[in-house]
Amino acid sequence: MKRENWRQCHDPLHILYTINSGVIMIIYQSTKGGLSEDIADRTILDKIKEGSKRHHIPFDSSEIRSWKDSTKAMNEVLNRTAISDYTDIYIEYNVPYTQFRADFCITGYNTEDKPVDMIIEMKGWDGEDIHTTENSSLIHADFYRKDVLHPSYQVWSYANYIRYFNSEVVEGQVDIDPCVYLYNFSSSKRKEVIEDPRYKLCLSKAPVYYYEDFKRLANRIDDLIKKPDFGKVIGKIEKGRLTVDSSLQKSLRRVLTEREFFVPMEDQVIIYDRILRGTRKALEMRQKKVFIVRGGPGTGKSVMALKLLSELVGGYELRGSHTFTPAIYVTKTSAPRATYKKELVRLAKDVGSLDPLFMGASSFAEKESNEYPVLIVDEAHRLTTRSSQYHKGENQVKEIINASLVSVFLIDEHQNVSMADIGTVDEIKKWAKKLDAEVIEDGLQLKTQFRCSGSDYYLKWLDHVLMIPTDSPMPTGDLGYKVTVVDSIQELQEEIRDRRSKGRSARLVAGYCWDWDTKDDGNREKTDFNLDGVDFRWNSTTDTWSNDDRLKDEIGCIHSVQGMEFQVAGVIIGDDLKYRDGKVITDPEARSDKNGTMRGYKNDPKRADLVIRNTYYTLMSRGQEECIVYCVDRALAEYFKEQVKM
Repeated sequence: MKRENWRQCHDPLHILYTINSGVIMIIYQSTKGGLSEDIADRTILDKIKEGSKRHHIPFDSSEIRSWKDSTKAMNEVLNRTAISDYTDIYIEYNVPYTQFRADFCITGYNTEDKPVDMIIEMKGWDGEDIHTTENSSLIHADFYRKDVLHPSYQVWSYANYIRYFNSEVVEGQVDIDPCVYLYNFSSSKRKEVIEDPRYKLCLSKAPVYYYEDFKRLANRIDDLIKKPDFGKVIGKIEKGRLTVDSSLQKSLRRVLTEREFFVPMEDQVIIYDRILRGTRKALEMRQKKVFIVRGGPGTGKSVMALKLLSELVGGYELRGSHTFTPAIYVTKTSAPRATYKKELVRLAKDVGSLDPLFMGASSFAEKESNEYPVLIVDEAHRLTTRSSQYHKGENQVKEIINASLVSVFLIDEHQNVSMADIGTVDEIKKWAKKLDAEVIEDGLQLKTQFRCSGSDYYLKWLDHVLMIPTDSPMPTGDLGYKVTVVDSIQELQEEIRDRRSKGRSARLVAGYCWDWDTKDDGNREKTDFNLDGVDFRWNSTTDTWSNDDRLKDEIGCIHSVQGMEFQVAGVIIGDDLKYRDGKVITDPEARSDKNGTMRGYKNDPKRADLVIRNTYYTLMSRGQEECIVYCVDRALAEYFKEQVKM
C-alpha cells in the first residue's frame, strides 16, 4: 500500500490526547503498516526523539538504542501476525493520570467486537546478571546495581491502574491485556530466575515471551486483535475519568484487603520493601531506627503508611512461626485518622475495635523509651512542640522517636502550614541522633505523582506561580492538568455544582481568612462569613468532613483536607495572598486571628510568609483531575490567568 494511504488512516505524528482534565501523552502513534514503513525509511528514531522533546521527556543514548532495538523486534513480531495493516499501535503510551509510560500498545476489537488494549513491556535484557529477591515484585539486576520491578509486575501494575481507576475500563468497556517481551533473552538463559515460584502471581497476570517466542507472541496478538479500531479504543480511554474509588479515603478497605485492587507502582514498591524488611530486621535485632520518607502531594505517602500498618499488624512467618508486629498509625491532625477508621468500620466487625491502631501525635508525651515497637507517622510535617488541646509534652518529634523502637516518618516540608509546625527532616534527624537512633533516609524519596493527573509539571508550576523558593526551572507548555481561574464566587459555586452533577467528587476549600464562629455549634443553618453576597460555613468537623456527603457544601479548612483528595478542588484564595508590583506577596494580618496558624508571626515574618504560600500550595494540590480557583484579590486572579496561559 502506498505511503499516502497510511497517512490517510493514521499519520504517525507525536500526539497529545487530552483526557478531560488529564492527558494521555503518546510519543509515537501509527499503524502496523506505518511503523513498518518508518523503520524501513530510518525515520522511526527521529520521530520518537522529537515526540519526547515535545513532551519534555528526557532521554539518553541508552534509551535511543533501546528504542531502535525494541521497535525492530516488535516490527518483526507484527509482520508475523495476520492483523490488519491499519491496526493502531502506540509507543511510549502514558498511563492516564500517572507519570508512567507503557513501552508498546496495540489496540483493536476482539472476536466479540469488544475493544482491546494490549500493553507490552519491552525489555532488552540478555538473561545475564539477574537474580531473585525476597520480594515477590522485585528482581535484582547487576547491570542496574539495584533491585528493579519484575517486568511482569511492572506491566501488570500499569494495567491494574487503568482497570480500576478509568471509568470506561471499570465498567467493562475495554479489555486491558498486559504481557512482557524479552526480545534478547533466550529461554535457555536464567529463565528460572524470571519464572521463579515467588513471581507466580504477577506471571499469571502478565505472561513473559522470550527471544524464541516471537511466533507465540504473534499468535497471542492474532487471538486478541481481530480488526482495527481506527482510534476508537484510545478514544474510549480518553473519555474515561478517574473513578471515585481512586481517592484513598473512598477505597481504603479495598486497598488493605484486596491484593489485586492496589498494586504499588515503581518507586513505591522499592521503598515499601526497604522499609518493611528494615523494620522487621530492626525489631528482630532490637535496633532503634528512624526511617524518613520524603514525598510531595499525591506520591502515595498515606497509601504506603496504611499498607505498612496492614502488613505489620497482619504478621509474617519467622523461623516457622507467625509473628505479629504491634504497629500504630499516627498523625497530628485528626482528619486522616477519623476518615480512614470510618472507612474500615466494616472490617472492625471481624477484628474488633480499630482505635488501638490509630493515635494522635500528642499521645506519646509521657511514654517510656521504646514502649511501642513501630510508630508510622503520616503527615509528619504537621508535628508540633506540644498538644494544643491538652498542652502536653515539649516536642512531638522527640516523643515519638523516644517512645518507639522503630519510627517511620512520611513528610513533605512543602506542607508546613502553621507557625507551630516543626516537622522537618532536620528536626527528625536532630532528635534521632540525641536518642541514639540510626537514621535511614537515602533512597527513600517518593517521586512518582498520582494526584493532579500525574503531572509533576503542575506542582513545579505551582512553586513558581506562588513564588515559593525552588531549584526547578519554570515549566513551559502544557501542564498536563486542568487549572481554571474564575471571576466570581458565584461562578466557582456553579462550576463545582456542574462537576458534581457529572458524578465527580468536588469540594470547596479556602485559606484561613475568616473566623470560624460556628465551631462546635451543632446548628448547621448558621454561617461563618459572607463573600460577595454568598454565605459560607466552615467545615462542621475536621474529622470526617472530606468523606461526609452531608457536609459537601461547607468550606474545608487546611486541617480538614491535608492528606485528603477529591477529583475536583475549588480553592478560595483569601486576602492573605496578593499580587503587587509584579510580585506575589503575603499578608498575615488578613488571616483570622482565631485559628492560631499565624500565632507568633511577628517574631518570624519569613516563616509566616512561607506558611501562607505553603497553605495554598497544599490546597491547590488536592484535586486529582482539576483545580478551580477564585481569588479575592483581583490583581492576583489576573496574574494567575496569565500564568495558566503561558
